[in-house]
Amino acid sequence: MKAKRTITIKDIAVRAGTSVATAGRALGGYGHVSAATRAKVVAAAKALDFQPNPSARSLKGKSTNTIGLMIANVRVPFFSMLVRAVEDAAIEKGFSVIVCNIDDDRDKEQEYLTLLRNKRVDGLIVCSAFTSRAEMPSKVAAIYECEIPTVFLDRKVEGLARPAVQTDNTTGTALAVNHLVNLGHTRIALATHLPNIDSIRNRIHGFKQALKTHGLKVEPSLIAMRGTHALQNGIDAGKALLQRRNPPTAIITINALITFGVLAAIKELGLAIPGDVALVGWDDFELADIMTPTISVIAQPTYSLGSIATTTRFGMIYLKGAGESVLLSPQLIGRVSAFGPPARRAVKRSGRDST
Repeated sequence: MKAKRTITIKDIAVRAGTSVATAGRALGGYGHVSAATRAKVVAAAKALDFQPNPSARSLKGKSTNTIGLMIANVRVPFFSMLVRAVEDAAIEKGFSVIVCNIDDDRDKEQEYLTLLRNKRVDGLIVCSAFTSRAEMPSKVAAIYECEIPTVFLDRKVEGLARPAVQTDNTTGTALAVNHLVNLGHTRIALATHLPNIDSIRNRIHGFKQALKTHGLKVEPSLIAMRGTHALQNGIDAGKALLQRRNPPTAIITINALITFGVLAAIKELGLAIPGDVALVGWDDFELADIMTPTISVIAQPTYSLGSIATTTRFGMIYLKGAGESVLLSPQLIGRVSAFGPPARRAVKRSGRDST
């Protein structure tokens, strides 16, 4: 039997009616290519069953078969799942992944960016600590925007011409508010870390917007902001809310670590969920469905986020056209921790809270 001929970029260019250079840019996800032309190239690649050959590119000195992945905090279950998703998608294409934990630290992000650049990675997938291009040193912005094909994951960087793959954070928190209001709650609090990234700002915005939609007052005292990704910040936020003279009947938490912290605070104060306070957390986690009580959550399509970011980088899957940002929908999973307004129990309170 005659061996099947290897399909090349030139074959794709001929079928799509473009130059080889244009076909390469379209599949590689770099440079300027119109949406219509990119669609033709992608269709041609699929029709010809094109499979890129990473080894061949490496021998030519054009590829190291590696992707750099910078995540915000490896201790957060959400980011651990993103690592798994990116690794799975990369390995399937014959690539390795260099994982860098930046701890939402801009200095660490710049240090790792220099390291990955020196390693000659073929692309970057980044959970950036920066929120806008204006905040970035020009050298950092140039690497992301022009030098190394980059996809931003979980959060975007305003003003930077690179795609972002995210969850619809505004809608997610609104889903939690709607759920609690439908259960009868009118005094709903938010436990969050500082809004230092756009995803958190959007979750806070969704919370406020949903309260207003239901005709409820946005009380600043019921939005407890403490630090960043840390268990202790969740404990502190939970205590600040529950030790108020008029505490909330329900709490929404901004991520899994804050959820764990609020759970610890509830236990320490001798309270129970949902008997004393209802709880809805951001991000599903493995124990949420077997804990006592089970925990209601706003679940992100975490694995899909990582997979889509990786395949977008490879130029193999295009949603709404290559180079465009992707926004995935969250889902509210109602469990025992979210129930109707609880009977109020006396709790030990400290400080000078008056509302």
